Amino acid sequence: MLTETTRAQLVQQYQKAIDSIDDDPPTALLGFRKVAETICFSVFESGQSGQVYSFPIQHILRYLIEKKALPDLIFLHIQLVLQLTDSETISDSSSQHAMFVTPCASSTAVLFRWYVNEN
Repeated sequence: MLTETTRAQLVQQYQKAIDSIDDDPPTALLGFRKVAETICFSVFESGQSGQVYSFPIQHILRYLIEKKALPDLIFLHIQLVLQLTDSETISDSSSQHAMFVTPCASSTAVLFRWYVNEN
């Protein structure tokens, strides 16, 4: 269930990431990751009770796949965003950031539309 707080948080994270694409690609990448993580945590929490933020994102994602809580296409987009925005990629000061921004932006757009429309 998408609460108004989660919706507002998602919109804010997504817009900040989009606004950062040209001027600050690492910030954009982090923003796209936050959107993907927020969606994962929210889907997980909708089927659970209690605090879940102590679980690593990959454990939550694996659980969601096992429970078929995510369509395969959405899982692939989440995986792409998480892989292209891992801490090693973000901390790298090379020009690779620009190369990763477009696929992350595209996948995050798919995730954002799916989540908002499904909830």
